[in-house]
Amino acid sequence: MSDLPDSLLTISGFSRLSRLTPKALRLYEACGLLLPVHVDAQSGYRYYSPQQLEHARTVALLRQLEMPLREIQALLELPPFSKRARLAHFWQQAEERHAQRRALTEYVMAHILTQGAEMSPQTLPAYQIEERHMPAQMVLTRTRRLKVPELSAFLQGTYHEFQTWAAAHGLDAETARRAEWFVIYHGPVNEREDGPVEVCFPLTGPSQEALPEGASIRTEPARRELYTTLTLNQLQFPALLEAYDAVAMALRERGLTPALDCRESYFGDASQPDQPFCHIAFPVA
Repeated sequence: MSDLPDSLLTISGFSRLSRLTPKALRLYEACGLLLPVHVDAQSGYRYYSPQQLEHARTVALLRQLEMPLREIQALLELPPFSKRARLAHFWQQAEERHAQRRALTEYVMAHILTQGAEMSPQTLPAYQIEERHMPAQMVLTRTRRLKVPELSAFLQGTYHEFQTWAAAHGLDAETARRAEWFVIYHGPVNEREDGPVEVCFPLTGPSQEALPEGASIRTEPARRELYTTLTLNQLQFPALLEAYDAVAMALRERGLTPALDCRESYFGDASQPDQPFCHIAFPVA
């Protein structure tokens, strides 16, 4: 210890000045986020430099924003301008999640007020429920287990990849662009549950070409569907949940039972958010 600068701080002293608990400091050391400048080989005592206090305070503030440790580490490795942009992007995502939770809370509160009463057209906004027959369909498909934060990127990324592949292997570009693709939810997807989710893109026939990574071709069976149509603006909470409720209620009122997992079929133009964009559908028996 005599060879160490007098300015070095023990873990307890550094903890007091940084307002980070020793437990937090050990965690940040373990993940490489905040390393002591010296560890005594015999005693295992950790020592920190006063110059690390600003870094430690930054970490503490970011943790108060509920930023995951991995994201903090990635952010702190960026140059100053990029740090600001990364933090702004993180906060935008946090605000979007909060807005979704607020809408979900309002939806739950509305249902709590009607607990004990049967769901009826009077307790839901008006949705036009229609019926259609879908023929058997060959589809290019990819299935993944994921939670809500990953869902949008997976859906959009897979759709664009499949669209590009289809246009290069049998479908002309315009037909591929206008194809009604769909997403099957084989299980709940939220902050805790992870589906799985299956993206399906229609094909005109089998292909001998190499498929996109993780993709396969299968036939979706012919089916009868009850569905309602939403605009892009309605694909938000709580309207999306209410649309599912409305189709499920119509299914029960007509004495039908689900035959396959529910799905969302996309056909609209994202540049026209007030126009029909998506079907919420339940295959029925």
